[in-house]
Amino acid sequence: MSLNPKMRDEAMAISPFFLGVPNSILIDDVVYQEPDPPDFMVKAMGKTIGLELTRSNPKRFGRSGFTKFGEFKKWELEKKEKPLPRHEFEWGTFTLKDSLAAFQDEVERKAERAKSYCARFDETWLVIQAEKGSPHGGLAEGKYNASPGREEEVLNFNGKHLFGLSKICEGALPFNYVLLFCGLEILALPVGKSAFNFPRPNEDLLRRGEKASDEYLDWSRTLSSVTRHYDESQGDMNAWLKNYK
Repeated sequence: MSLNPKMRDEAMAISPFFLGVPNSILIDDVVYQEPDPPDFMVKAMGKTIGLELTRSNPKRFGRSGFTKFGEFKKWELEKKEKPLPRHEFEWGTFTLKDSLAAFQDEVERKAERAKSYCARFDETWLVIQAEKGSPHGGLAEGKYNASPGREEEVLNFNGKHLFGLSKICEGALPFNYVLLFCGLEILALPVGKSAFNFPRPNEDLLRRGEKASDEYLDWSRTLSSVTRHYDESQGDMNAWLKNYK
């Protein structure tokens, strides 16, 4: 781990990605880049990859950024000091249109910046942390929760979401991939030619999203982070896991 606080935080943030990547490709080494960008150099299959890490926002924000992160850090301290069976932090309510606009802004900004360093690497990847307030975590995990009777609508909505992300990434050169991760799960959105074959996005869901009405862009979701805590006073661990919601 680096002694540089920023680099250490980035290494901790991206560690689930590198735990999940071996499901698709084998990594030989990961090296910090100083100065950045990009944040890391990855060595794999005889290739060098410049990897830039970022986090997705649920909507466009002003110069102060996503101020909820300050409240979230306070919440994380409080839940450690006073552990409860369930802790929930609400990030806010946002439309799909809001979230796609923010995603496009971030991808375009990072792609413009990548032009200054892409020639030093065989490939460049933009890796996006899709958790902690991100609206894209469900897509990365492949989880589309729906109330009974609304399954088709929810699939249409998630299809519209995936199709929107894919269209944005079509113009994300010089990146070869835009990769969203949530925990160990990775959603790989191809941009240019690549020596690596990550699983492609679900084609059926993409086709559904291409046909889905634009009304889904105005659908809104309330995003939240949930942490659950188990202690012996809560009874048998297996019973607790069975009721884990």
